[in-house]
Order: sequence, then C-alpha cells, then structure tokens
Amino acid sequence: MELEEMKSLWEKMSQNLKSQKLLTDKMIVQMIENRYENKFQNLILPETIASVICLATAIFIVSHFEKMDTWYLELSSVFAVTYLIILPIFSLQAIYRMKNINISKQNYKQTLIDYNQAKKQYQQVIKWGFFLNFFLMISVLLLTLRIFGKEDVIVSEMKMWLMLLPLGILFVIVVSKYAYRLSKSTMSNAEQVLKELDK
Repeated sequence: MELEEMKSLWEKMSQNLKSQKLLTDKMIVQMIENRYENKFQNLILPETIASVICLATAIFIVSHFEKMDTWYLELSSVFAVTYLIILPIFSLQAIYRMKNINISKQNYKQTLIDYNQAKKQYQQVIKWGFFLNFFLMISVLLLTLRIFGKEDVIVSEMKMWLMLLPLGILFVIVVSKYAYRLSKSTMSNAEQVLKELDK
C-alpha cells in the first residue's frame, strides 16, 4: 500500500468518525430533549383536569347569572368567571412554554435563558393563583349558596358561613400546597435534565 492510499484511507476514516460523533451528539441531545419534555407530563395532566373543572364551573355560574340579584353577587360572578377562565389559560401557556423549549436548535446558554423566563412566568401564575384562590373560594361559596336557593346568603346563613369558610380555607391551602409541590418537583426534574446538556 502506498503512502497516498494510506493517507486517503486515513482521511476517509477520520471523516467517518467525525460524522459518527455528530450523529451521536444529535441523538444524545434528542434523547435529552425527549426526557425534558416528558418531565412536564406530570404537571400537564393535573393542570388540564383543573382547567376543565374551572371552565365547567365558569359555565355553571354564567348559566345561573339571572339569580344574582345583588351587586355583590353580580360582582362575585364576574370575578369568579373571569378568574376561572384567565388563570388556567396563563398557567397552561406557561407550562407549554417551558415544555416546548427547543433544546436541539439552540445553545445551552439560550436554553437556560428561555427556561428561566418561562419558569418565572409560571411561578408568577402560581403566586397570583395562591393569593386569588381565597377570593375565589369566598365568591364561589356566595354564588353556590345563592344558586341553590338561599335568599340573603351573607346575613341569614351565618352558621353555614362559620362552618364552610374554615373548610374552604383548608381546601384552598391543601390544593395550593399540592400544586406547588408538584410544580416544584417537575421543574427540579426538568432542570436536572437540562444540566446534562452542559456535560
């Protein structure tokens, strides 16, 4: 074998190794991207179910709006319907923004920047949701009592308020803690997967 033939063979082998390495790197990035996207399935399902419940509740309230005969019941209806439609949209939008970061088409730094922006947006939604859930709970209690036949729900149902309000507050705290833990766990798992890109 002559020197030129060996040199040519060596160059071909070198090119094959480079193309194999590129292919392997692409496959690794694609696997990481798939694992990253799958981490959000644990968050998307409960959020979607909650969104459907919110929408059904909003429709229920709107369908009984004619029973709201005082200013505070009308105001509660408008607040509850607006909240039950807007918050789930913002929440799902933020989750999908985090989930759909295109890892394979951008560098590690840009991926982290995009992820952190989406994460901050989702955390803002969670904070606003936690705060506004207490107002929603009071509104829904008012509306539910009125829809099911109580005349002056604030004055005549004081005993019921004393029983339902603590239960409602407990319910909001339990659900909010569950949502916070689930989202924190999901984001932590996603961040661990993203750190694999830096290796």
